[in-house]
Amino acid sequence: MVVRHTDDLRLLVALLPVHAGARRLTGTLDLGQPDGSVLHETVAPARSSLLMVHEYDATPEDIPAGLALAEATQLHPRHAQYYNDAWPWELLFVDLDNGAQLMVVVLGFHDTPNGTARPVIAPRMPTYRVMATLRLASGASVPLDDKIHVEHLSYRHLDGIASATGMALSSLWTQAWRYRVSYSGGRVAGPDGPVDVPAFDLGVVPPIGQADPAADAHGNRLIQRVPFVASGSYGACPVHGFGWSELLLNWYGHEHQDPWFTGGPVPNVPTACHTSPANPPSGTAGNLNPDGVAAPPPSVTPEGCSAHDSGPTARCEYQAAGAGGVSGYGSQPGGWTVTVNRPGESAPIELRSYGDYQTYPCRTVRAGDHVVATAQPGSSVFVGNPGICY
Repeated sequence: MVVRHTDDLRLLVALLPVHAGARRLTGTLDLGQPDGSVLHETVAPARSSLLMVHEYDATPEDIPAGLALAEATQLHPRHAQYYNDAWPWELLFVDLDNGAQLMVVVLGFHDTPNGTARPVIAPRMPTYRVMATLRLASGASVPLDDKIHVEHLSYRHLDGIASATGMALSSLWTQAWRYRVSYSGGRVAGPDGPVDVPAFDLGVVPPIGQADPAADAHGNRLIQRVPFVASGSYGACPVHGFGWSELLLNWYGHEHQDPWFTGGPVPNVPTACHTSPANPPSGTAGNLNPDGVAAPPPSVTPEGCSAHDSGPTARCEYQAAGAGGVSGYGSQPGGWTVTVNRPGESAPIELRSYGDYQTYPCRTVRAGDHVVATAQPGSSVFVGNPGICY
């Protein structure tokens, strides 16, 4: 059995540099299973390592004050009702299992181009940015930041991520799922002068399925923190590493803006070290600072439908002319369902009650969608535009 673990990862931009280490371990593990049983495992020391990271101590200047200041640049007249429950980062920590470790943060502030106050409070606020630190086997940490190449190779689609509000405030979620991270090599400024950093090219891919882990009846599951297998090359030698993450950047409604999405392949893994490695990809596929998009004229005309109780009122449907949201109360998990059939999508989007109150923002439903809502006795749901999705 191989045990690979990292400490709870939390992030702000000031997380760098990274200090980490790995050591062998022994002992036993009790692993809770989806059916409630407990699996007892004994650690095999020769094939196991425990990685612990003391990566960052958040201060009040950073959380909440710094984050609040950054988020203030995003505010505009449509921000609140369209907010998709996201925090602005994807954090990857990768141990290459050769003495080197890599920390990457992908930052995304989707509404920077349209922020009303941004020209006054932070005119240089970026929309998208990458920051990174590589800890070399020597123990030296060097910043790579804009020198590093990141690709989103695929997404997964979720019906929400339970947050501090539980599922009360939810959003459809488009989460980056498979990555490619590379650097072409060169001399980088280190803490004691320039340091030679080898080229590397890594595929960072979850070892689990897109539906994992399974949720309980109330929608609870750990899906913002995803494990990874890291495979590729580092210094022209094969890499078989592992990683951990915090993926809180939601691309739903902003997929067309993603400057890192390529849909490309993971890199090949060499069978042995070689003297003529291929040059890894570099640069950024898209625009890190797109121009703002003029908002359409306000439209406060309500549309939508409600399903509640039983009989004829337990089902409704409508054809969406504009953006809409969802708001419902479920007397039990599965008390209501909403099915969105979207042109161009191969499968419908399914939303369901997890019990109690749930709200999804404007743009959950898009113009052209055909929507069907159903409810069971004691539950109710409204889907559409109540007049605020202007």
